[in-house]
Amino acid sequence: MRQHTSQRFYIPAKELPRLLSHLLPLPENGQYRRPRPPSTRGRQPSTVNITALSIRRPSLIIVVFAVLTFMGVASYFNLPIEMVPKFSPPVVTIITIYPGASPSEVENTVSKPIEDAISSLEGIEQIQVGSQENSSFISVELDQGADIDKSVQEMQRKINQIQSNFPKEVRTPVINKFALDELPVVRLAVAGNLTGPAFYDLVKNRVLPEIAQLKGVAQVSILGGEEREIKINISSDRLEQYGLSLIQVTQAVQTANLDFPTGKVTGTEGQLRIRLAGKFLSLDDIRNLVVGKSRFGSSIYIKDIAEVQDGVRDPEIICRTDGQPAVGLVIRKQGDANAVDMANLVLQRLKVLEKNYASEGLHFNVVANSSTFTKAATDAVIHDLFIAVLLVALVMLLFLHSLRNALIVLVSIPTSIVSTFVMMRVFGYSLNLLSL
Repeated sequence: MRQHTSQRFYIPAKELPRLLSHLLPLPENGQYRRPRPPSTRGRQPSTVNITALSIRRPSLIIVVFAVLTFMGVASYFNLPIEMVPKFSPPVVTIITIYPGASPSEVENTVSKPIEDAISSLEGIEQIQVGSQENSSFISVELDQGADIDKSVQEMQRKINQIQSNFPKEVRTPVINKFALDELPVVRLAVAGNLTGPAFYDLVKNRVLPEIAQLKGVAQVSILGGEEREIKINISSDRLEQYGLSLIQVTQAVQTANLDFPTGKVTGTEGQLRIRLAGKFLSLDDIRNLVVGKSRFGSSIYIKDIAEVQDGVRDPEIICRTDGQPAVGLVIRKQGDANAVDMANLVLQRLKVLEKNYASEGLHFNVVANSSTFTKAATDAVIHDLFIAVLLVALVMLLFLHSLRNALIVLVSIPTSIVSTFVMMRVFGYSLNLLSL
């Protein structure tokens, strides 16, 4: 048997070119050349190397980020500021007013028919019914994937079909969607030297229109106050004496207190429209209203059977500020409005109104202003972001001992954050605790 043995030879590096010259023929110029890579001329690269592009053209990258920063800052000041993003839970409420009815009567004549009518609709998960004196409250919880607007339309259609079966005293049911952005932003308490219906008329007819026309204000509601009401206290004994019924008196008052157009008169010089003004202008007009005829043919007036008083409506809500009677104002913003800007405009207008009605002693007390907490919360989040950027840059400087890396962090992170405001503005997002 043959035994194969292997031996290792070690060749010095300086002797390697001489040995290769014996094994490989030299080219004509006596030098070896490294083979060239295949040519890429005429072919486009499949991907763009952003890093290489940034190194080759730094001015282009600086311009791009400068434009994004400018657009981001402009978008930031135009973004609406809210506490939470727009969110509408799938809950619909139906409120029906039935004046003077007991809870059992409300349940049998209003709540039960509405519940039976809407229970056949699709997408309803749960229905809660509450019947109390003078009102019915129904809460409908829909499935998460249900179309709320379509469900509200279907509910309205079902209720319209059965509304003719309700008693005449039942008011039209009100269907509302629950939305967080419809919650009140500012709550005010208004006080002054005037009292009673005069102060209520001042707030309703002068103050409220001034606030309602501000930018971003959707609705201004009045709470409390003493609203003027003309009361006709009818004596049942006198009704029986004259042989009249309460319905006859009610119809006589309703038909007499009308104001409507009656036509027009056309002449050679133009056209004249005629309007019948039949509204009551004083208490004497009501007292002298004829409601019927007696058995002897004489006229029966309101003053013969009733007492007419200029009073106030029975209060349902009582508002007080510092222990004194006041009128409350609840201000809601529009869906796409900036809550902070709207609240600032309202507060500025309140100062103007206090100056204009100084003789009436008009004074506004801000009971609640949710925009204050909203602005403070969003500013705190932005403040924390800047502190985080500074801490990261400080860590880079202390542990890596690189001023260049620290400066990169100070520039790149704020720039990337500001640039996101552009897309938030484009897609309709708002500044809130979740988006920040």
